[in-house]
Amino acid sequence: SALFYKIYGHGAFQVNLGTVFFSFLLLPVVYAWARDAGGKLAGLIALILCLIGPGGFFHYNVSPRGGYAVTLLAITSILWLAGRIACSERLGKRPANTRYLLLGLIAGLGFWTNLLVVPAILTSAVILAFILRLKVFSSRLNYAAGGFLTGSLPFWAWNALNGWQSLGMGASFTLSQSLFKGEFASVWSQR
Repeated sequence: SALFYKIYGHGAFQVNLGTVFFSFLLLPVVYAWARDAGGKLAGLIALILCLIGPGGFFHYNVSPRGGYAVTLLAITSILWLAGRIACSERLGKRPANTRYLLLGLIAGLGFWTNLLVVPAILTSAVILAFILRLKVFSSRLNYAAGGFLTGSLPFWAWNALNGWQSLGMGASFTLSQSLFKGEFASVWSQR
């Protein structure tokens, strides 16, 4: 959004262009994923369903609210690319290492944008570990990890310079602050 704001001037329309841009990039990824799964008709149907989605879907894809359009693009891209890689590996056609690098890069950029991509990253890792078995500990892992570290480097750099604030939410899950020690324990003891 900031780039479009800088290029096209100041206003709500310009701020929303960044979000719309990434939402638009989502469409070919959805089409490709559905086409890979079920053919061209499935790709077209998936694309149409994205165009007539629910109100909440459109709200977060046209207004800059926490990078959700980028997050959705990253999650969809991670799962689609991991699926393509897994299918190729399962058929004995080892994909180029650049695919692993790209998967890691997209995962890293998504991680930097929003930690909501973590389930997609873990799902992809489990799928690939299941398909690759011990081959997962090969140059494939190096390329994926290198891509991830490169994509998520701004996250790590900012946190290193700012006392790891992005990871500070973990303190809210300590036992001293949990529901178990507070309201939950009092309700449980009344049973």
